[in-house]
Amino acid sequence: MKSLPGLCLLVAALFSTGLGATETAPADEDGLQIGQQAPAFSLHDQNGKEVSLAALLKNGPVALVFFRSADWCLACEFQWVKLQAHVKEIEASGGHLVGISYDSAKTLKCFADKQAIAIPILSDIGSKTIDAYHVRDTDPARARNGVARHIIFVVDQKGVVRSKRFGVIYDEQSGVDALVKALKDAQNVNGG
Repeated sequence: MKSLPGLCLLVAALFSTGLGATETAPADEDGLQIGQQAPAFSLHDQNGKEVSLAALLKNGPVALVFFRSADWCLACEFQWVKLQAHVKEIEASGGHLVGISYDSAKTLKCFADKQAIAIPILSDIGSKTIDAYHVRDTDPARARNGVARHIIFVVDQKGVVRSKRFGVIYDEQSGVDALVKALKDAQNVNGG
């Protein structure tokens, strides 16, 4: 019975992502394409610190994790808890992880504090970065608010998109393994 809360969280996360809803699956052309230059951005994280793509890339490839909301999306909460649990493994690949949501920095701070998330989660109020990466959710209700789709881009140090993954990482180890591999591959492109 100890695993019941975890099972309940997983079931809730799966339903909150659209199982049984009318959202269509993303097409391969959704979002930036592999090989495209990633648009620059400068956003504030959950602690109010300004974070730019250029600064992140100085330290290695970056996985940009676009997600719906830290305020109401249980799938997002589930994913961030899983990613935080594996952050050392991810960073050992030579890459870094950063989240991007339309949420305010205050909302992200509450979420990060509650879930002990130390990974930078960036506030994209106005959804300019979400739009620059072409990942705004197409559902009319969510699109109006600037909500992003669940998409992860791995960007190499030259700012080129090297991989993208749609959806939330539910299967903890295989999702983390795929992310680590993508970051290592992006590192190798740069001769690292």
